[in-house]
Amino acid sequence: MKTDDYSLPDADIAHIQKHADQLLREAAAYGTFPTPVKDIVSAAKLKLKPMTELPIPDGVDPAAIKKAMSKLQGFLDRRDRTIYLDRSLHSSRRKSLALHEIAHDYLPDQRMTYEILEDSEHELDHETHDLFEKAANCFASEVHFQSDSFTNDARDIRFGIFEPVRQLTKRYGAGNYSTLRRYTEKCGHTAALLVCDLKKDDRAWLAPRRFIRSSGFKNAIGSIRWPQVFSPDSWFVENRPKNVFSLMDVVHLTTTTGELRRFYVEGFDSTRQVFFLLKPMDLGHTALSA
Repeated sequence: MKTDDYSLPDADIAHIQKHADQLLREAAAYGTFPTPVKDIVSAAKLKLKPMTELPIPDGVDPAAIKKAMSKLQGFLDRRDRTIYLDRSLHSSRRKSLALHEIAHDYLPDQRMTYEILEDSEHELDHETHDLFEKAANCFASEVHFQSDSFTNDARDIRFGIFEPVRQLTKRYGAGNYSTLRRYTEKCGHTAALLVCDLKKDDRAWLAPRRFIRSSGFKNAIGSIRWPQVFSPDSWFVENRPKNVFSLMDVVHLTTTTGELRRFYVEGFDSTRQVFFLLKPMDLGHTALSA
């Protein structure tokens, strides 16, 4: 299971939300759907270009540059204020990456830090780098989902995994993962999202990648004890969606405190990852859509 890449102290989140709101207003992006990422890039006084247009300095081996770039999906070149992106990526992924890179320049503390580092021989320490990446992820999410606009939309639709994928991904122009993640956190229900990778060598196995929980789920349930992989005879593999989406079902899971709890579960198979939306049955709700 990968470590959390979003959670930040409330004060940091408030700081990010303030600047995300400022950029959305500067770009006149509120209420425009899908979220106009190109307008937001322009408002941040940046440009977008494909990675193939990255200028190669004189005396540098083009093959070495190409090899180095093959490991990157996107990055910000501060010298010419250009975000370079891998054009082979899905458009929703490129949008998220663009907004992530904007954060490194638009958030004042990050911009100042990187400017200082460019004029010195020092590098960003691991702890600060991790903090900056989380902040950039949160900023990208706030901007892409237009802050409270998404929250209102998420609470207006029937609870479950189908409507966010069918409606909200299209409305905001974001990918399945980022949309379902924010939906889980903002829908107003006690819910959690399990994201699983498909094992390349054997699609009969699933590997838990991330577990996203709403604040209500954290308070009422805590967390779940997940294995490193789900074997072919596990409930999650046996109940993996057969036709993209799966109908509501019930599963018993053990929490990290050793309690056995019952959950309603719906699944979605994106062909790249498999998502399971969970909701506890014993919190006064009688159905997943309650």
